[in-house]
Amino acid sequence: MKYLFILIFIAFSITGCDTSVFFEKNYRMEQAEWNYLEKPEFAIDIDDTASSYAAYVNIRFEPEYTYSNLFFLLNIQLPDGAQKQERVECELFDKEGLPLGKGLGDLFFIRYKIPRMPKFNQSGTYHFQLEQNMRVDHLKGIHDIGMRVEKVK
Repeated sequence: MKYLFILIFIAFSITGCDTSVFFEKNYRMEQAEWNYLEKPEFAIDIDDTASSYAAYVNIRFEPEYTYSNLFFLLNIQLPDGAQKQERVECELFDKEGLPLGKGLGDLFFIRYKIPRMPKFNQSGTYHFQLEQNMRVDHLKGIHDIGMRVEKVK
């Protein structure tokens, strides 16, 4: 069942006609475990500073994930070298313990909008890093983590 979800996810990714997607990249976590030492990085080139953008974190997780939420640090380096960091909480389950997002079988996917994303008002390369910020070193049940940036029309 897990492989069926992966195939469907890839098919939608390839055939999707969402022209607002500016950047998207996902990292697979070995053995469905996000080690606190693993800090996926994303480099996004921005030339059009007049446009507005929305940024999201993609999370693929198991319904047996131990916690109701996921805390991570979003580290950002701006083109001028300035650095920002924000601690973000993403709810993965509702109050009844049911997974949020979309699911098929034993995996669920949620795209979480980053609430206080800085504006891209400098042209150049923005560097993002996601760092799990839970109270365990090895966070089990997280299969993939990624970033998506869309141009807002």
